[in-house]
Amino acid sequence: MALNSSTVTEEIDSLMQLQGRIQGVRDLKDEIPRGIFNIPSEVLDLSNFTKKELIRNPNLTDQCPVIQRWIQDELVWGYHIIEELNDQMKTPDWKGRIVIKFLVVPLKKFIKQKEPNIYKKRNSKT
Repeated sequence: MALNSSTVTEEIDSLMQLQGRIQGVRDLKDEIPRGIFNIPSEVLDLSNFTKKELIRNPNLTDQCPVIQRWIQDELVWGYHIIEELNDQMKTPDWKGRIVIKFLVVPLKKFIKQKEPNIYKKRNSKT
């Protein structure tokens, strides 16, 4: 993962999944017009929108409760993975921790921006 680090990508599989899924949600409206659909096919089927409709108007995703629920579920999932990674960051060497933090911080900011209540609930429990 990092030069001369004992932490390797395989040890942090959840980091790779986190990046792919949260970046897919983050970039959804930019990628749809290019024909890139990160929305699972079963969610897309339930949305009652065709790919052509979404390509023409990616903002339709904002009006679709099924897609919005999927986005929320992805963000909640991402929050939990970040919590797991926070635990894992205590064990790798310092170089691995730096790389993990560098990759996780922007994703955490995005999740916090889109779903601020996730972090409020956690902070109120502590």
